[in-house]
Amino acid sequence: MEDARYPEWLNDVTLYHNRGFDPGWPAGEAATTMDFADLDDLMTENQIVVDGMSDIYEAWADLGIDGFRIDTAKHVDFTFWQEFTRRISDHTAASNPTSSCSARSTTPTRSCSRPTSATPT
Repeated sequence: MEDARYPEWLNDVTLYHNRGFDPGWPAGEAATTMDFADLDDLMTENQIVVDGMSDIYEAWADLGIDGFRIDTAKHVDFTFWQEFTRRISDHTAASNPTSSCSARSTTPTRSCSRPTSATPT
């Protein structure tokens, strides 16, 4: 059977929370560690996921994409944001210095900012 996801690491089911969908979403734990409808929830606290997502965004930046808006901020581990935004900023500093990254959340507990920090607001 052909893998459904690319890059290959996205096919590893151990990199997902695999807790299913809670109809009580967005309240409580469901907001950060459960699937959202039919969207699988990656374990953003796992270094393989941090590295993989950083690699994907770095490749997009190399193609000339100059901005990213991520609307899932509250569903992502905060330490992920710290490393992810640092890596994207470092990667694009010379090749694409006008690029930007922003993350949006309806709650102020998770955010990412550019150019070099990720601080909760």
